[in-house]
Amino acid sequence: MLTLCAPDSPALPRAARYLETCPLPDDLVHVCALLNSVRMLRRCGYQVQREMSREVPPFDNAYSFFLAALCAEMRDEPFPDQEAAVGRLRALHRDDGGFAGQLGETSGQTNATAAALGALALWDHLEASDAAVTAFLAGMQAEDGGLRAHAAIAAGDLLSTFTGLLTLATLGKMAALRLGDLGRFTRALACPDGGFRGVADDDADIEYTFYGLGTLALLAMCLA
Repeated sequence: MLTLCAPDSPALPRAARYLETCPLPDDLVHVCALLNSVRMLRRCGYQVQREMSREVPPFDNAYSFFLAALCAEMRDEPFPDQEAAVGRLRALHRDDGGFAGQLGETSGQTNATAAALGALALWDHLEASDAAVTAFLAGMQAEDGGLRAHAAIAAGDLLSTFTGLLTLATLGKMAALRLGDLGRFTRALACPDGGFRGVADDDADIEYTFYGLGTLALLAMCLA
């Protein structure tokens, strides 16, 4: 956002005023978006004065743990009862080496694994046993070069490819993947208008353009 808007853009003070008066969200996705927007505006010199504390419903899924960890980091606050949270998150680790999205699921999933490892990394709780994650994610690479969301799917998708590659970058294990195939898969999802799509028969959108650019950036970092 900061690279798209000049620091003196009139959009920034308008956004700051909006964020001061908009209803405070009660779900983690929007709380995280609010905190991140406020942080970016403050870095541009625009202060957003409002109460940021809000209770959210209890959760036991990997994605919510990751968002909650991000929220605590952006508020520069310790995560409440972090050791208990680590235990609840590790309860999602499955025998296949991946993390399930929530209790009751029996198999690991690429995006849930990325969320779980992201939270554990923020909390400085990565362990030697997380080596099993490397093998799990390497096994999620499809013949097309992308990473699959879970084992029951045959083809890769750009979201899973980005989150899986980012997780392996965190672990220092990107070389566990066939990076040339992964790069070709990613570039094949680039559209003539410059955007990226999630799978071959989708249209381009902003979200998947972020994943595409992020994947290419990680590959460039690895191959530099």
